[in-house]
Amino acid sequence: SVIENDISDVEILIVNDGSTDSSRAIMEKYQSEYSQIRVYDKKNEGVSSARNYGLMKSKGDWVWFIDSDDAINQGSLKYIKEEISDRNNKFDILVFKYLKFKRNSDVSKISDIKIPNEAKAISKFQAMKSLL
Repeated sequence: SVIENDISDVEILIVNDGSTDSSRAIMEKYQSEYSQIRVYDKKNEGVSSARNYGLMKSKGDWVWFIDSDDAINQGSLKYIKEEISDRNNKFDILVFKYLKFKRNSDVSKISDIKIPNEAKAISKFQAMKSLL
């Protein structure tokens, strides 16, 4: 779903944290097809360790964590880049709703995240309150 978006000016880091299936071969295939994709291997130490490792390898100003069981809508990256640009990079976090789905079933619900006035700039304190 990520490559169905315009990825021409983004870097995509894939952190392989100890997979034992054929995931590595799939990662290599995408890396060979798209110059923006870089694959890194590390031993399995949990999701936080993998994300921190990816942050160390990242060269960009902004990060979006997308897990292997996530899917993003076409146009999501464009929307996010526009939000960042329209606000002149003057915020620390962008929160948006998501859809939760389970294998072999329909979408079960939209996230319960309370986003004040949708795409409104809020303080870091308001953001923490919303997330908590």
